[in-house]
Amino acid sequence: MKDGLARLGYAANPDFRFRVERMGVNGLLIIDFLIDQSRAQEDKDAYPVYGLDFALHSLVAFVLRLKDFNVECEVAVPSLDRAVILRVLALDGGADTAKFADYAKDAAALAVLCADGDGFATEVLRSEEFARAKGIASDLFGDFTKPGSREAVGVVALDPELAARRASAAMRSLFGH
Repeated sequence: MKDGLARLGYAANPDFRFRVERMGVNGLLIIDFLIDQSRAQEDKDAYPVYGLDFALHSLVAFVLRLKDFNVECEVAVPSLDRAVILRVLALDGGADTAKFADYAKDAAALAVLCADGDGFATEVLRSEEFARAKGIASDLFGDFTKPGSREAVGVVALDPELAARRASAAMRSLFGH
């Protein structure tokens, strides 16, 4: 995969073994190679992610039209409920991590969509990943004053307090706290 991307102009990032990048017309294009944490020994050049295999267990396919390339491609992504869990698990380091704001906004937006939809599937509720995500969600989204809820501003609504309350309510609805 990396050799093919190199032929397309991607170069390895010297600071992150799992990343290749190239400058595009709209800025830097980055591709990160990920592997489930349980299999991290299999590929030292991939970034270990707790819950990745869990999230990829149930995929939904979409056809995307790549405007700049005038191409359609099929992309498989985790089901919404598993995407919520994966993004909440990425917040395990708490509010002091470099990607906290981005991941908290993603988690809040996904949680609102999931809470407004079907919620979590039964097998998700019974998983080890759900139990771990529940603790993280409680700490970061347990009420509208928590740091994760406050990061939802601009994602859910224009009113900061309303956005924080909506994100917190969605997380509490999904995780039962």
